[in-house]
Amino acid sequence: MFFHRRRSNRARDSHLVKFKIQDVKKMPKVTCIGLGNMGRELAGRVIQCGEYDVVLWDKYLPAAEACSKANNDTLYTETVGEALKNADIVLTCVINTDGTQEICESAVKELKEKGLYDEFAAREKLWLDTTSGSGDPESLRPVLECMRDSNFKYVDCAVSGGPHGARAGVLTAMVGGEEAHVNEVMHVLERFASNINHLGPNGAGHAVKAVNNMLLALNLIASSEALVGLAKAGIHPEKALKAIGTSSGRSFVMEKRYPTNIFTRNFDYGFTLKNMVKDCGNSARIIESGQSHAPLLAFAKEQAEAALKELGPDVCHTEIVKIAENKSGMPNVLSHASLEGKDSGN
Repeated sequence: MFFHRRRSNRARDSHLVKFKIQDVKKMPKVTCIGLGNMGRELAGRVIQCGEYDVVLWDKYLPAAEACSKANNDTLYTETVGEALKNADIVLTCVINTDGTQEICESAVKELKEKGLYDEFAAREKLWLDTTSGSGDPESLRPVLECMRDSNFKYVDCAVSGGPHGARAGVLTAMVGGEEAHVNEVMHVLERFASNINHLGPNGAGHAVKAVNNMLLALNLIASSEALVGLAKAGIHPEKALKAIGTSSGRSFVMEKRYPTNIFTRNFDYGFTLKNMVKDCGNSARIIESGQSHAPLLAFAKEQAEAALKELGPDVCHTEIVKIAENKSGMPNVLSHASLEGKDSGN
């Protein structure tokens, strides 16, 4: 059995299923794929608006089961072909565009084996890809070829704002694709993004997101070094941050990440260090391909890669501040606990 709906009362659920079949005939069919920290929040927003007939899939079946349970027992499937075969819109949130390509190719293979591919490929469909990509047209070409062969209109849509922003529907979306295709999928985008920027052709959204996260890394590295340096000079980091926060040296990172994720030592933003380092690499390739002068961006990439080796891939990206703390001999100085009741000293 490929389709699943969690059941606690057979008679009740039988009625619900019949009602849903009648009720959703005019609803666009949306398949949500990739149900990790970010993807499950995007899926939740699409499901909860009540305007789509949603199917879930993740290669890790328990992730699909958990997302289904959290969202009114939404249907999920065991195979990617079953998830895609009736979709009008596919929404993906996976690690990179290689993953997107693998999903498309796996679905095509499965549907061909089942004799369903010709009917599937005959229909025009939309693919909204919130995955981070390199922004490099050459690396995106195999993805676009797979999409065209299967009659998908592809829109890349890198997002920023983390799982909390997704849950609240206030993400920034960096979009690449044909204007007509972007307009067609806008109603889905608006479910989870409040700041939507169409930046150019396919790959443009991925490119801007990669550079954004390179700047994120640079901000965290520079600000942590500065605040630890001030702490060693006897200046309270939180007091310094408050002053900088209304001055010309302020940044979004200092305003948002430090009070919530760093000074609390929660490090729980939901975006891993390995993903930030991946985006730094993608950004570096974009910058290098144009032979731009960018020594600071190259430095940020090197420092982020060094932090990855020291801290590990799966920690929150905000933990990169520990590098400045540890190498300065002041571990945990950027925390409420270490600062309460005293000034930071030498």
